[in-house]
Amino acid sequence: DIPIRGIALVTRAINKLQPNPTALTSVHSALAKLCLKARCFGPILPILDTDITQINKEGEKMDAAYVLLYYYYGGCIYLAVKQYEKALYYFEVAVTFPTAAVSHIMLEAYKKYMLVGLLVHGDKPKDSVSLPKFTSPVVSKFLKPLCRAYVDVVNAFHLNTPDELRNLIPKHRELFETDSNLGLVNQVLEAQTRANIKRLTKTFVTLSLADVATRVGLESGQQVEREIVYMIKSGSIHATISQQDGMVRFDLNPESYSSPDMLKLVEENVLRAISLDKQVEKLTEDVLLSTPYIRKIAYAKEEEDERMSSSNMAVSSGFKSDV
Repeated sequence: DIPIRGIALVTRAINKLQPNPTALTSVHSALAKLCLKARCFGPILPILDTDITQINKEGEKMDAAYVLLYYYYGGCIYLAVKQYEKALYYFEVAVTFPTAAVSHIMLEAYKKYMLVGLLVHGDKPKDSVSLPKFTSPVVSKFLKPLCRAYVDVVNAFHLNTPDELRNLIPKHRELFETDSNLGLVNQVLEAQTRANIKRLTKTFVTLSLADVATRVGLESGQQVEREIVYMIKSGSIHATISQQDGMVRFDLNPESYSSPDMLKLVEENVLRAISLDKQVEKLTEDVLLSTPYIRKIAYAKEEEDERMSSSNMAVSSGFKSDV
């Protein structure tokens, strides 16, 4: 009960400190931590769903740890409510935060980033869970050697052989438990089976449940049926199961993209894209008009003028000596 008591107080503190709703304060991470400990996500989810466009400097500077913790705790909260794509984004921000040295927060975020990446993009090529190109070189250089067990999980996942991944979990169980990632690793094991089933839809039109079980490494047709039913309900695949002969027919996506719900979704995405474009324009304008940027441009121009002047003087001196 203790963490939940502080949620309302910290929420009021954020409202007082924020110059606008898209500004990140040093108190955001505290609220995320309290909500995570109390398992009370209602107050924090609207805040997490708001795009951050400004880091509020309280005093001389903003401690980077507050930013990293906000995105790390935010990723953990999205994991708890099973919004895996948003969780992946939050862990990615924590890992790719501009830095000259890695921190323990980034290390823990990177471990979860690799596992959640398999849940979100497991049916895609291995490069889909790689860090973006703009990631600081020190992150790739120092974090990967510290996450060997997790790198092994990623490699085993993409071998498409369930036994390899199953045998890896007991080997590193103690580490996964210490990192509080064992449950996530077990979800990755289930995701591998579903990713293998999804790959079959690109190759076959019809298969028996027994054939599917053999190809994806499950023990029985009943297990396969449960997995396929789950995937159909979640919209991951489109298929029909015949109870008479135990055959599965994989179908194409029946969505015609003309239903009211789909049109509403498209409209929402268009409006969101327009809003993001306006935010980018505003940020660009703020940067161009900021004092540090103007000083930097002026300094660069002065250096260029001095270089050109020196070059002209050298040419002039050379011309006179020739004469």
